[in-house]
Amino acid sequence: WDTSDDSGTVFLAKVTDYELLGPVPELRAARLWTAAGNNNSHEDSLLVIHSWDANKITIPPFRYESFGKEARVLLRVDNGTLLRLTSTSPDVEEEEEYCHDFRKTLRFMNTVPEASCFQQNNTAPAYFRRVGNTNQWKWIRCYY
Repeated sequence: WDTSDDSGTVFLAKVTDYELLGPVPELRAARLWTAAGNNNSHEDSLLVIHSWDANKITIPPFRYESFGKEARVLLRVDNGTLLRLTSTSPDVEEEEEYCHDFRKTLRFMNTVPEASCFQQNNTAPAYFRRVGNTNQWKWIRCYY
């Protein structure tokens, strides 16, 4: 949500520069979609993953797997149906952006094995370091 400076009108904020989302938003979103099925101590909470002093993002390992047949169904439904079926707050989501990001995350989970993201049998985190003073990130210690 955001407000207009001039009128005070409330509107849905929309990301127009995807570089501002940070590294691999699909991996970070996958953690939120799979949290209930993980046995990690941080499964039920949002994490502070950015270390501002080191310009580093750390994503603790988590388990995920393909949604298989269910994913194929969700990838084919129209945006309105997808929003109603998957969002906890469909009335306040920007439909096109939400559905695009959800499908991107689902495709990621269906095509990128977790072993490509986390080392040592899914026990080592994924690390990203900011490149200079930009919004670009380098994935380090991962093999995706």
